Amino acid sequence: MQLLMVMEECAELQHACSKKIRNINAPISKIAEEIADVEIMLEQIKCIWTLKYDVSEIKKVKLDRLKVLIEKESINPEDKK
Repeated sequence: MQLLMVMEECAELQHACSKKIRNINAPISKIAEEIADVEIMLEQIKCIWTLKYDVSEIKKVKLDRLKVLIEKESINPEDKK
């Protein structure tokens, strides 16, 4: 049941982002609210399947990779062209 709820909350976040893209006057607070809902549901899923450590380790690897890419881009901005 929680997986279904995660999917629903992600869909609501997607909808809020879409509305913001189409209408600059759409409140950014709606996106913040939906992000909070998604994060709460993700925390529940991590607890249910004891994934906190796994997710943390995968996240660290991906953020480290992103950091390297950002540093490389800031050193060699011409490489992007």
